[in-house]
Amino acid sequence: MTEKFGENLDRLDLEEIKRRERISRLFEFSKENLEEKYGIKDLSNIEAVKLRQIVEECEKMEQEQITTVKPESDTSNIIEIEFEAPARWLWDMYGIDANRGFKGYDIYDETTEEKFEFNNIKDTKKKIQELIKLNHKFFEIKHINDYIRRIREKAHHEF
Repeated sequence: MTEKFGENLDRLDLEEIKRRERISRLFEFSKENLEEKYGIKDLSNIEAVKLRQIVEECEKMEQEQITTVKPESDTSNIIEIEFEAPARWLWDMYGIDANRGFKGYDIYDETTEEKFEFNNIKDTKKKIQELIKLNHKFFEIKHINDYIRRIREKAHHEF
């Protein structure tokens, strides 16, 4: 009898074992994507569990799509889990839209925990002056990785 995490693996069918192995690979690919694209390393336990849950949800959705797609149909809309899962994880964990492009004009007000998005430097500077007058602590978001790092640091210090 083979046991892993208290489960009797002999009772699992071959398809379920393959599915779990695939989810483990997709989870690792998703972690690599988070590190390469967003500079996120060393996930906390909570972050890792959430990412794993999202990978499992995405895998289930993908399997449902595959079973409902006709062979002659276009399969280009089937999700790529290793990219979808990190984007959903950023949104679910930190409210960050990974698909939104950062132009270097955004500001995060740490006092009110508000994020302000601007399309030009003039509006950004105007908002900075307002925040200075209000004595708010803030930072300019130069790159999405900088924003993610700061938000994660703040979240980890709150626990």
